Amino acid sequence: MKIGDIVKVHYHYVQPEIYVIKSFATEKLGEHRLKYALCENIESGEVKSIDIEELCRLESYDTSFYSEKNPEIQYETIYGISKENAVNDFIKARLKTGEFPIIVHLFQEEVE
Repeated sequence: MKIGDIVKVHYHYVQPEIYVIKSFATEKLGEHRLKYALCENIESGEVKSIDIEELCRLESYDTSFYSEKNPEIQYETIYGISKENAVNDFIKARLKTGEFPIIVHLFQEEVE
């Protein structure tokens, strides 16, 4: 993992909070080693320190979609461990709101 990576706490499955890694902190346990990541919640902006062993790196995908309930094209960035995971989580979240999204375009952001 590196600064700028998109992550979530790996055991949070229901409505996981998505974070961006801002920096790392070390802990002295005989020698200094990476222990914590300072993470910013991408929705709320809240910053918190999370043990790096609890984090799981996510890929981000830009998608455009519509549904019968809302026929205008909408755009959203979705996140997942894989493309399939991101799409499945996105569809499940939309189904809970009563709409079935039809994905028009899905592409992965270029990693620098």
